[in-house]
Amino acid sequence: RILFQASIITGMDELPCLGVAIEPEVDPLVFKIKDSIKDGRFLEPSESKIILGSGLARDLGLKVGDDCVLRIFFSIEDFIWNALDLEIIGIAKTENPIVNRGTVFIPLSLAQEALSLENRVTELAVRIEDRSKLLEVRDSIESRLATLNKDYEVVSFEEYASDFKELMRLRSRIQALIPLMMILIATLGIVNTMLMAVMERTREIGMLAAMGMRKMEVMLVFVFEGALIGIFGSLAACVIGGLGGWYLEAKGFSMAFLGEEIADMVSFLPMEVYKGDLTAGILLFTLIFGTVISILASLYPAYKAVKLDPIQALRHVG
Repeated sequence: RILFQASIITGMDELPCLGVAIEPEVDPLVFKIKDSIKDGRFLEPSESKIILGSGLARDLGLKVGDDCVLRIFFSIEDFIWNALDLEIIGIAKTENPIVNRGTVFIPLSLAQEALSLENRVTELAVRIEDRSKLLEVRDSIESRLATLNKDYEVVSFEEYASDFKELMRLRSRIQALIPLMMILIATLGIVNTMLMAVMERTREIGMLAAMGMRKMEVMLVFVFEGALIGIFGSLAACVIGGLGGWYLEAKGFSMAFLGEEIADMVSFLPMEVYKGDLTAGILLFTLIFGTVISILASLYPAYKAVKLDPIQALRHVG
């Protein structure tokens, strides 16, 4: 591959973009650009054609069959450039909005000629099926390139996308706060519900105490009630959440309903479809954890119930 800075010119409009020169025969073995063509077709070797990202084509009002000028920069500082008049042969809509908004693809041979880089490239991309062998393959490539006495750098995807991985870790931390807030809200709701139940049944509690029911038995009545709330609430959450999680895992949540332009702007991660990850373990944890939290939340109202004075409770007018 050859990566180069460029811009697309059509009429009076010009937008900067990243140019990617590829070998049409072998590039699909590593990347999925060919599978992302939504209009037109993929490149063929040694043809003067271009593929535009869907967002770039939309912003410039271009479609398959239109002509555009690709300005290729040798040096941005010195403003040295070459220009190619190319026909748009395809529009690519990938899962990465960054690619869609600002990337174009041309044949490698065309870029080598335009950039005076005959038989040279700026990068080699390698795809391995077994990720556990990543370091082994990387070391092997490094040792082979070292024999060429050239200043080559071998970078794995984990290193290349380190900023993205850090962003994902930050997102995970933020997402971890959401369940905690939901647990807090649910706990307060259960406590409030049980306290209201204690207040509404004050005379009933007094009668039970007067009839000889022990404090622990009165307390267990409210704890059991809290447990029932937790069980049925958790079951409802598992059913509703399970259906929602199944849909997200199977179909995903697409930003397309916002419109392609708005979706590109608000999607800060390089993806347009967000998918869920639902397992039976998550549902089981939800059921057990919800029940336990409900029982714990009912302990304070139950304690308040057993501290009531039976005589005062019998005099209570609800």
